[in-house]
Amino acid sequence: MKFIANRIMLAALFFVFAASSSHAQTLIEVFTDLPALIDAPTDVKTVHYDLSEVSRLKQTGLPKLPPNQEQAMKMAKAFFATPEGEAFKSEMRAAMRGQQKMMKYQIKKIPAIVFDEGKYVVYGSTDVFDARRLYLAHLNDLQRETE
Repeated sequence: MKFIANRIMLAALFFVFAASSSHAQTLIEVFTDLPALIDAPTDVKTVHYDLSEVSRLKQTGLPKLPPNQEQAMKMAKAFFATPEGEAFKSEMRAAMRGQQKMMKYQIKKIPAIVFDEGKYVVYGSTDVFDARRLYLAHLNDLQRETE
């Protein structure tokens, strides 16, 4: 009987450890309107979305178009057929990912740090270390509630 109890205890510890280690691998997404570097823990994947990137690309990556709509359409079509135009489209798609994620997660303001694909959000800070501490405390509180 003691052997079975020890096996059950080991299995429970394994599941607790597996659950906690899966949270250690959580993706952290940081949403700002600045192209600043974000200091983050090295043991988790952190993605920074600079939401100002779209307007910066529009200002610097597009050629100046003439006021005539027909000429502008021809010029734009020609631009997007060039390697520079293809690169611009690729950069714009990448820049739009942050805005798409914000809509998906229903983020209302920035800066915001997101955990578990929008299940937990820390607003008003870009301090990933502090946000992660709050997130882990939240997980511990949830775990205590279920015990």
